[in-house]
Amino acid sequence: MREAYRKNKYLLYDQLQHTGICIVFIISFRRNSVAAYIEIEKEMIETIGKLASAAAKSNK
Repeated sequence: MREAYRKNKYLLYDQLQHTGICIVFIISFRRNSVAAYIEIEKEMIETIGKLASAAAKSNK
């Protein structure tokens, strides 16, 4: 999960720098079984996209 975030955090960082917003967050991935990396990365990208979108909306 950390690798998926590390590889894709620029999607969020760029938006936050553009809007001048600082955030603190934690991501908890809960499952009964071990997920494949590709699935974790897909969900991480989706979550980062939601955070970036919320940051853009809150700056308007």
